[in-house]
Amino acid sequence: MAENSKIEWTGATWNPFIGCEKVSQGCKFCYAETLVENRFKRKFRDVKQTKPPTFYFPVRYSRTFTGNEPFYERLVFTCSLSDFFIEQGDEFRPELWDIIRDTPNLIYQVLTKRPERIAASLPPDWGAGYPNVWLGVTTEDQKSFDERVPILSRIPARVRFLSVEPMLGPIEVNGFLPVIDMAVIDWVILGGESGQKGKFRPASIDWFDSVIRTCRDLDVPVFFKQLGTHLAKEYGMSDSKGGKFDELPAGLRVRQWPKVYETAQL
Repeated sequence: MAENSKIEWTGATWNPFIGCEKVSQGCKFCYAETLVENRFKRKFRDVKQTKPPTFYFPVRYSRTFTGNEPFYERLVFTCSLSDFFIEQGDEFRPELWDIIRDTPNLIYQVLTKRPERIAASLPPDWGAGYPNVWLGVTTEDQKSFDERVPILSRIPARVRFLSVEPMLGPIEVNGFLPVIDMAVIDWVILGGESGQKGKFRPASIDWFDSVIRTCRDLDVPVFFKQLGTHLAKEYGMSDSKGGKFDELPAGLRVRQWPKVYETAQL
């Protein structure tokens, strides 16, 4: 659990259960798998509930806020060491929805590679979406974009977002517009793959530029997180992940929030 997350686009992480299974190319060098197997000495594919202090973390965390804090301090990346919609999490999820509903001053960022499981996993009172839940999908390449974004676009949510990280190839967003309306996408996170000892794949500045330009044309806010290890080494950056904002190429220095929060400042 991290109350002050090092992930640039969130405030804290919450892991009510830990463990996952790989479903696509973006999972190849999963940071969560490395962390769990090295730290906890168990197979990552074994999905297990965490202990009560971690499982009920949001209840305690929500009490630390007075209501005057910037919204981004209240962001909670949910299941950073698993996938909120993984089948093995079905037994835990009803109680998680209760916790989310009972902590309306927190904003939950729920990111998945399994959007086909979202609709059947939502609570009965979901309606147009809980006000404090952002739903997102990871789209690391064109294939995952084409498969996952249309599903997300049909799910009611107050904020829908894409995490294009790790970006593993060029993604043509415009070519897909006849199938979906990108106006239903409220936010795009963008970044290269980080890792050690060769456990990272290269990215291209051109890939990032293309997505940023397209999002600008479509008026979709973008949060550029990091270049990734490959480009960080190539550019000789002080941050091994290439995420130091003032070292980024000028065209990539963009960290915007969904429009409903556009007046907020980092």
